[in-house]
Amino acid sequence: MRRLLFLWAEIIRGIPLIFVIFWLWYLLPMLTGGDLPGAVTVTGAGVVYRRLGDALGAGRAAVAAERTV
Repeated sequence: MRRLLFLWAEIIRGIPLIFVIFWLWYLLPMLTGGDLPGAVTVTGAGVVYRRLGDALGAGRAAVAAERTV
């Protein structure tokens, strides 16, 4: 299970920011029911991208620290 989670984390971390922007460009209007300005989409994509990277990096560091103890 741990290896599958590491693989999943590497896949998520390997996604370029431009893909996240495109996903949100098409997903947010479907979820909200209306068009959103491009600045909102790009800002949201940047936030999502950064938060995923931070969360996955912190999780990896915690597991690495746990292994050394």
